[in-house]
Amino acid sequence: MALWIQTKPIIVKIIRPPEDRSGLSQLAHVIYSVFGLVGVTIVVVSILGLALGGFLFWIRRRSA
Repeated sequence: MALWIQTKPIIVKIIRPPEDRSGLSQLAHVIYSVFGLVGVTIVVVSILGLALGGFLFWIRRRSA
């Protein structure tokens, strides 16, 4: 039975990612998160507004 023995070592070079000195990547992340939160809020408020408006319209039509 033959064993495979690696004769050459595996060399891994670890490099640091380039640094963002201006901070724009962090700012972009914050802006993206804010727009996501605002978008969800707008959708929820719109659905609740339509539901409340439909409910009030239904009550008014029912009583007349």
